[in-house]
Amino acid sequence: MLAVLHLLAGGNPIIPTDKKGNVKCDNPWTVGLQLLNNPNGFLAELSSYKARIDGDEVNPNNFKACKPILADPDFTIERLTNISSVAAGLCSWVININVYYDVYVDVEPKRLQVEAAKAELAEADKNKAEVDELVAKLNSELQVLLDSFNEAMKTKQDAMNEKELQIKNGQVCLLTGADYFAAKKSYEVEQRDRKSVV
Repeated sequence: MLAVLHLLAGGNPIIPTDKKGNVKCDNPWTVGLQLLNNPNGFLAELSSYKARIDGDEVNPNNFKACKPILADPDFTIERLTNISSVAAGLCSWVININVYYDVYVDVEPKRLQVEAAKAELAEADKNKAEVDELVAKLNSELQVLLDSFNEAMKTKQDAMNEKELQIKNGQVCLLTGADYFAAKKSYEVEQRDRKSVV
């Protein structure tokens, strides 16, 4: 019964405690009997104890105070079943709630770390999505610039091709003109030679 009192200390006003929250009584069975006077309330208190652990409403010192009792080789369900089924049931509850608490103390920080890691991952995913959106926008703007550049280069090449064609046509005209002048000069020379022969 002392182990049960240690666990319920600070949460039940029937259990006398010192300033540190430790059980302070000479006869734990007397206090235990007071608790058992209201069996439904006592069972409800035992049933809701797990929720109190989950809500961090239980002083860790309550579990530390139980450790010497749990270490006692006579504190077993089998041994207490021979004495009292109620004592065996309370022993089972004390052992199991201590196991639950030990797992809770070990697992809870890891669960909190997982939640923090998930929150970080969600933030990183959000940031990645923002960066991906920005990259897509910049790629789109770059494509517009590249299209504009390619169009300007095509226009420039077309203009250069046109100019080159004009230059070639001009050379043809120049050659044709030169031939014309050469032919004209030859004609004039021929005409002059004829006049001089006559």
